[in-house]
Amino acid sequence: MTLNLAQRVLNREPLTKEEALKIFESSELDTFDLLNEAYTVRKHYYGKKVKLNMILNAKSGICAEDCGYCGQSVKMKEKQRYALVEQDQIKEGAQVATENQIGTYCIVMSGRGPVEDIKKVHPQLKICACLGLTKEEQAKKLKTAGVDRYNHNLNTSERYHGEVVTTHTYEDRVNTVEMMKDNNISP
Repeated sequence: MTLNLAQRVLNREPLTKEEALKIFESSELDTFDLLNEAYTVRKHYYGKKVKLNMILNAKSGICAEDCGYCGQSVKMKEKQRYALVEQDQIKEGAQVATENQIGTYCIVMSGRGPVEDIKKVHPQLKICACLGLTKEEQAKKLKTAGVDRYNHNLNTSERYHGEVVTTHTYEDRVNTVEMMKDNNISP
């Protein structure tokens, strides 16, 4: 199967839904050919640069939500649970990220609250928060604190959502993403 996807993408020629489905369903397609096409596009726009991110799992397994895919979930195994790490450890993580020229430092916590401001000490460091569902007031506080990005995935379709999590709706997740966008935080 001849792809030429990279050249089409670089020429801004979109794939049709049928073409994308054909690629997905093809048993003849070599995954390495597809990866090479993706690399061609990446190299065109970014060269050989690599962007580094660092993640600190600041709290684990004690969130009240029951998301089946999440390490923060109340369903997490007992031995992998721990309360919020000390604030100094979170700040030390930012220092390590800066010293190692990490572009983004992501702080992952269970629960629904904002993080403390560490941008004052490391203004060049992009801060990504992963805190679960939020409210408008919390989104505003995150922006004020210096959060640049918010990791909050829509991990399944709306139709299947209830099979994966029962403690909140798909709409709750979408609302959090939209709140971040409304507050100029990249979701």
